Amino acid sequence: MRGHAKRAAHAKKARGKKDGRANGHLNGQEHRVVPGSVQELQAILRDRKQYPAPVRPVGAGSASASCNAAAGGTVVDMKRLDNIIDITQNSVVVQAGMRLHTLAGALAEHGLELAGSYDSADRTVGGAVSSACLGPSMPDEGGTFASQVMALKLVTPQGSLLTIDESRQQALAAMRMSYGLLGVVYEVTLRVRPITPFIAHYHTTTIEQFAELAPKLAVVNHGIKYYLMPFRDRVYLERRCYERAAEQTSKLKWRLKDWMESSALPKLARSVARAVPVGAVRYTLVDGFNEAAQALMSTVSSGSKSLEQTGRFRAFYDPSDIRYSTWCFPAQDFAAVVHAYVGFCKDYYRSSGFRCDMPTIGCKLVPENQALLAPSFGGTAFTLTALCTHEDEWENFLIDFAALATGHSGVPLFNQSRGASRACVAKAYGSRLEFMHKIRRQLDPHGVMVNSYFSRLLAV
Repeated sequence: MRGHAKRAAHAKKARGKKDGRANGHLNGQEHRVVPGSVQELQAILRDRKQYPAPVRPVGAGSASASCNAAAGGTVVDMKRLDNIIDITQNSVVVQAGMRLHTLAGALAEHGLELAGSYDSADRTVGGAVSSACLGPSMPDEGGTFASQVMALKLVTPQGSLLTIDESRQQALAAMRMSYGLLGVVYEVTLRVRPITPFIAHYHTTTIEQFAELAPKLAVVNHGIKYYLMPFRDRVYLERRCYERAAEQTSKLKWRLKDWMESSALPKLARSVARAVPVGAVRYTLVDGFNEAAQALMSTVSSGSKSLEQTGRFRAFYDPSDIRYSTWCFPAQDFAAVVHAYVGFCKDYYRSSGFRCDMPTIGCKLVPENQALLAPSFGGTAFTLTALCTHEDEWENFLIDFAALATGHSGVPLFNQSRGASRACVAKAYGSRLEFMHKIRRQLDPHGVMVNSYFSRLLAV
C-alpha cells in the first residue's frame, strides 16, 4: 500500500454540449464537429488547417480513460450518423452513431437480436465495435462485442473510403477494437440471429468459495457474471445458458432489474454519501441496500439478449455519475487475483478510509481471436470492474488498483482501464501490438489519429 496522500491533482472534465455542422470549442482546447454525412466526415479528415490533429472519434462519450481526448485537435461526434441501412435474417447494416439499445429495439420488431454480449446498451455501434465492449460471454460467442462485426466501412486518416469484410480476416481482426487509431468507422455490418431465450441461475458464495469455483467457471459452457462485495464476504453469481423452450421473463421484470442496477442503486449511494458523513455508517447502509437489490434481481430467472439489450435503464457507466475502471485477468490466475483484490480493498480502507460504495462487477470472457486487441485473445479471461459514486481518493485508489492488476498479469482496456503503464501495455499485448502499429503506420503515417494518451501508452 502506498498510503493515501494525493498522487495527482483531480479535475472534472467538462463535456462538450455544442452541436452543429461547424466545429465548436470544447474547453477552449478541442474543436468538436458533428458530421451529418460521409462526405462531411471525409472533408474533416482532409482539412488539417480547419480541423487540426489529433482527430478523435467519439460515440456516447462514456470511456473512463482519456482515449477520446483531443487537446488542441478535433473531436468528431458521430451521433448524427445513426440510421439503419438494411436488416436481413442474418445481419444488420447500420451507421456508427446509432445507440445499441435503439438498434436492439428495431431488431426485436423483426424477431431478431444482436448476437454479442455487452452490458452497455447506451453506447453507439461505432464505439462498441471500435473499443472494448464486454459482457458475460455465452457459448459460441466471442469475448467482445466487436467479434460480431462482419464488415465495416471507415474514412481513413487521409480522408479516403475503405471497406473491410470477412474476405480479409487479418485486416478485419485489426479493425475490430482498433480504438479509432486506423480511421473513423461510419458503417458496420453486424451478425444477428432469431431471439433466443436463456435461463439464469443465481448463487450466493463467500469470497473463498468463489475463488475455489473460478477454475470450474472458466470451463463451464455458461455465461458468467458476478457481483463481488469485499466487505460483506459475498459474491452474487449469475450463470446463463440457452434454453429455447424457456418462458421469457416479462419486460417489466427486466426493466426493474436494469433500473435497480444502473440507476436506483448508484443514485441511492450518492444520496447516502451526501447525507451520512460517517464512513462506517454510510457503507453499512449502502452494503445493505446492495444486498437487498441482489435478492430482487435474482428473481429474473429467464430472458433473452433482446430483452436485456433494449432495457431502458441499462446505460454504460458515465464517469460523471459512476466512476469505474476495468481490468481483465487470465482465467488460470483468477483465484489468486480474487484474494489479492479483496485484501487490497480492505488494506486500502484501513489506511485511507476510502472504499468503493458499489459492488465490484465482473464477467467471464470466452477465448477471442476475432479482434486483434481482444483481452481474451490468449484464452478465457475474467474481468473486475471497480465502481464508485464519489471522487474523494478515487484517483489514488486507481493508481494502486492498476499496480495490483499489473502485478497479476492484468490486461488493460484502452477505454476502461485507468492507470495502465506503457510497460504493462507492451507485456499484455506483445506482438499483436506490433502488428497493429504496422497497419497504423500504413494508414496513418503522420499520426493524425494519435492523441497524447495513446502516444504515452503505445510509444508512437
